[in-house]
Amino acid sequence: MTELIDRTEQPTLARRLLVPVITGFVLIVVLVAMVAYREYSLLVKAEWNRKMDNVADASVGIVEHLDRLSSVQRMVTYLAADPQVDNIYLIDFDDQRVLASSKHELLGSRLIDLPEAVLDTTAQRCCRDMSRLNEQWTTGQGYLQRYVPVEMTYLESTNLKPRRGALIISLRPGDQARMASRLTLTLTLAIVGLLATFLAIVLHAVRSRITQPLDRLARQVYDTSGERSLEEDEDLGHEIRGLVQAYNASRALIASRQAANHAQLQAFRCAVSGASLAEILRPITDSIPKVFGSGVRGAFFAVDPNRAPTCLIASIPDEFARATEEWSAAQNPVDAGLAALSGMPVIVPDVTTDPAWNPWLDAANECDFRGCWSMPVHSSNGEVNAALSLYWKEPRRPDEEALQLVAFLTNTSALLLDYHREQRIRIEAQQKTAESETRFRVLFNESPDPYLVIDVHDARILDCNPATEQTLKCDRSEILGRTVVDFSPPFQSDGLESPLAAELTMKKIIDQGRHSFEWLHRRSDGEIFTVMVNCAVNVLEGHQVVLVGWRDITERKRQADAIEQARDFYLSLLDHAPALVWRAGTDGKCNWFNRTWLNFTGRSIEQEIGDGWADGVHPEDLERCFAVYRDSLRRREPFEMEYRLRHHTGEYRWITDFGVPIRSLAGEFDGYLGYCYDIHQRKLNESALRQFKTTLDATEDCVFMFYPDTLQFFYVNQGACELVGYDEGELLKLHPYDIEPEFPEPKFRKLISLVLDGPEHSVRFESVHRHKDGHEVPVEIFLQLIAPAGEPARILSIVSDITDRRRLQEALRNERDQLEITVRHRTADLERARDEAESATRAKSEFLANMSHEVRSPLTAVLGYADMLMDPDLPADKGLQALQSIRRNGNHLLAILNDILDLSKIEAGKIDIEQVDCSPWQLVQEVTNLLNVRAEERNVSIRCITSESIPKSIRTDPTRVRQVLLNLVSNAVKFSDPGDTVEVSLGIQPNRSDGKQEMTIEVKDDGIGMTPDQLKLIFQPFRQADTTTTRKYGGTGLGLAITQRIVQLLEGTIEVRSQFGIGSAFTVRLPVLPASGSPDDVSKEQSNHPVRSQKTSSQLPSQYTPAGGIEGNILLVEDNEDIRRILTFMLQRLGASPEFAVNGQQAMEAALKKPFDLILMDMQMPVLDGYDATKALRSRGYQGKIIALTAHSMSEDREKCLKAGCDDYLSKPVNEKLLAETLARFLSVRN
Repeated sequence: MTELIDRTEQPTLARRLLVPVITGFVLIVVLVAMVAYREYSLLVKAEWNRKMDNVADASVGIVEHLDRLSSVQRMVTYLAADPQVDNIYLIDFDDQRVLASSKHELLGSRLIDLPEAVLDTTAQRCCRDMSRLNEQWTTGQGYLQRYVPVEMTYLESTNLKPRRGALIISLRPGDQARMASRLTLTLTLAIVGLLATFLAIVLHAVRSRITQPLDRLARQVYDTSGERSLEEDEDLGHEIRGLVQAYNASRALIASRQAANHAQLQAFRCAVSGASLAEILRPITDSIPKVFGSGVRGAFFAVDPNRAPTCLIASIPDEFARATEEWSAAQNPVDAGLAALSGMPVIVPDVTTDPAWNPWLDAANECDFRGCWSMPVHSSNGEVNAALSLYWKEPRRPDEEALQLVAFLTNTSALLLDYHREQRIRIEAQQKTAESETRFRVLFNESPDPYLVIDVHDARILDCNPATEQTLKCDRSEILGRTVVDFSPPFQSDGLESPLAAELTMKKIIDQGRHSFEWLHRRSDGEIFTVMVNCAVNVLEGHQVVLVGWRDITERKRQADAIEQARDFYLSLLDHAPALVWRAGTDGKCNWFNRTWLNFTGRSIEQEIGDGWADGVHPEDLERCFAVYRDSLRRREPFEMEYRLRHHTGEYRWITDFGVPIRSLAGEFDGYLGYCYDIHQRKLNESALRQFKTTLDATEDCVFMFYPDTLQFFYVNQGACELVGYDEGELLKLHPYDIEPEFPEPKFRKLISLVLDGPEHSVRFESVHRHKDGHEVPVEIFLQLIAPAGEPARILSIVSDITDRRRLQEALRNERDQLEITVRHRTADLERARDEAESATRAKSEFLANMSHEVRSPLTAVLGYADMLMDPDLPADKGLQALQSIRRNGNHLLAILNDILDLSKIEAGKIDIEQVDCSPWQLVQEVTNLLNVRAEERNVSIRCITSESIPKSIRTDPTRVRQVLLNLVSNAVKFSDPGDTVEVSLGIQPNRSDGKQEMTIEVKDDGIGMTPDQLKLIFQPFRQADTTTTRKYGGTGLGLAITQRIVQLLEGTIEVRSQFGIGSAFTVRLPVLPASGSPDDVSKEQSNHPVRSQKTSSQLPSQYTPAGGIEGNILLVEDNEDIRRILTFMLQRLGASPEFAVNGQQAMEAALKKPFDLILMDMQMPVLDGYDATKALRSRGYQGKIIALTAHSMSEDREKCLKAGCDDYLSKPVNEKLLAETLARFLSVRN
């Protein structure tokens, strides 16, 4: 030792040992940093080279096969959509300019104008020498560039020219490169920190374990005494051994850390290369023996959400690894299972001393494992996603250095697991994206509908499918790079220019994200067609685009136009159809009515649409009508209903309404179409038929009616049902031969042919009818053909049960004489019954013919004189005669209508008897005064005869008595010859047994008289004594029938005496009561009950004007212009100047603004009728007089007007005299 160590060198020994150690560790740090940077550079460069190879290969392949710069530009734009591509330039070396660029502002620029970052020294060299710098790449500022020389041919003007150029591709650093950079930086910092810590430990160890012992050894060796040697100092040997051990431990620690660092680096390389998780963790498990010693083994366990570990990679026997999985999944887990469950390290220095390991101690002994350390591996979000277990062959308690190494490995594992999970998620997302794009491409290319991909920035077409080429009749190369406007006409269908329309539409697509619209396109051959376009903003291959799908709808538009024209045509037809036609939408609200409907109701379509049409439905029918309509609308089914609809004249007329659901082109419910027919006349006929049937049902004979062609019963009366034992429904399903055993169908048809072809069209015979229970009933049958004009022929069968007759015939053998008498009587009865039936039939026919004559004759005069008045050259006197004739014939028509109405009211029981005080003599005077004018025209005198004992007043119904007198006296005048006299006698017999008086009225004339047979018919409706009388004198044959019924209502009697050619006398006896008031009261009471205008209008004078005229403000409310004119004429003749209103709303507004002395109010008007207007005025306090005007003349109509608030009532046609009298009662008369 004395030879090796010199004392003079003792101070520098420590420094000599320290410098190599420090230098060694610095070299290690530099080496690790270089390795990390090298790996990082290789990783990044490999990734970027791969991407640039893909982009460059695709670019060159496209460029070399394109012949137009526009196509090159589209390719560049499409490739630049890659998020890792910063820019792409196509440079022409010959012209020294940019042919294409993803930055449009650089198109056409010269190379010297490009930024230095784009065209650096390397790029310039590439431009000068293509072959030497083929496919070179260089690093720019934060990005990479690649230079790819290309030879291309593109079209310039009309010539194809070969060109030399280069494709410059600039790439941004991708996410993978940035992640590699972060990992490398983290690794470098971790290594530097570990080395710094280790360096401090080494420096301390060198100082304490080497420097001090060596100094002490030197001092001892070179002690001045020189008496001791190194071998003799035991303490010094012990320190040297300790120093050697420390040195060896330091070397082992350094080796462990190097092994851990190397394992970490290998694991990172595996992770970056895309290896599986087991391959990534394998370097960690393989390094465990190197880090912790050869007797240590390790295993990684992946942890599922239930904290059940699964062995990923291990350096332990497979049987022990599987056993460990079972232990960890047990109810009381140990090892990795407990670490995963608790999230805390589980350290068992000696498994033989831990009771939890007892069940698995044999397995541990078989593998020679004594210690077990299990560490949880936490992910970045704090969850335990794996566990690292270390197995020691000897019992091992943890120390600081071992725990640091374990923490280093678990942290590294956590980083690797997080990276692997992120990579797996990214790869799955990329696969899904690739699959989605693949599916999109398949659908895109295979779709029969055209599709386009359009850039959202410049609206240029980036891609199209084959269907687009077929539709536009262009090649793909002619479509890409152009805009939609290039394939559109100058203007769109809305008049906008196509460029402006495209710009506005693109803005709307970008704002809304999707949009649908129609567009006009133009094919390459110039044909213009219409398409339906559906657009949506989408991301394709990382680039935001507009995906456009469109479909040619030219034919559909043409069909829609044709349908619209057809709809207009059919609507025009429906508008002019004779039926009333309406249409409703899906909500049931009516939205259209044809002209026939509007003309019928007299209302506008604005008033009818919606539910406005219901205003014209009769109130009694409205609820039922709505119920049927709502129920059909709910079930979408057709319907048919009948109701009354107000005519524009104010009359409610019956109509039948058929509603049919309509369907759209798609087959969906689109509302209702309805058509209505006026069935008012049919209703009247049905009413008459019901009355006829009622009459037939009341007869004793059996009546059958059937059609001669089908022989089907359509009517049977109750007597017929009782005769054969069937009810009506059963009998109507049978035929005559079904109940005629003696006449099968062929024989019965021959019998019917005799009726049809015979001169009398009738036949009478005896037969038998089979009863329902089987027995036969002897009958006599009379068949009569009934064939009214314009109606189908019918057979009337009147059947009489002759069972009794047959019994009498049986008795004839013994009592022939008596039987003959009986037969004669029976025959006479039958003939009389037949004669009566035939007489009734003839009476109906004669009445109808007579009514036709009575109506047509005055109408002929009215229409003829009206046509004559239209002649501007007609003399004034002729015009006056025409007007007088028109008035006379109009009065005659009114009288006919009044007679018919009176009879119908009497038969309906709607005539009320009013008992009031009146003067009997005054009644006779009024009637004779009224009829004097007509009598004078015929040169007939009327003489009144009365006794002085007649009281001045009695109590009865003056109106009905006056009507009886009018009918009797007017008939006497009508049937008297010139020069004859009509006598009217009046007498009253007091003190009847019931306390009443009896008034006797006798009307006697010297006219034509009647025969006894005629006397039997005069009180029957629709009959006159002789039809020749009707032709000579006119009339409906209702006057005496009405008179008789009125007398019966008054509980009186009427008698007639007549001798043909001598004259007739009618005597009426009526019970009356004594008057309850004074004669003045009687006069007043009678004045309050004027003669009904409809009974006397034909006898009133044509003009009546109060002296001096009427004073007062009058408002005339009438919607009919003709009636308004005639009433104005009458009022002006009476001295009044009326103001006008055409409906109740206008009348109400005018009356509330200006008080009128009197209002003449029509009751049936549009907008607001007279009833509602009167009620509204009264409710607002209007006190003026209101006179009702209405064409309804029933007593209940008068009561309805008075109840609404009217002061009096005038029926139409208005008689001028009654108008003047009515006005005089309410207004003052000028003197």
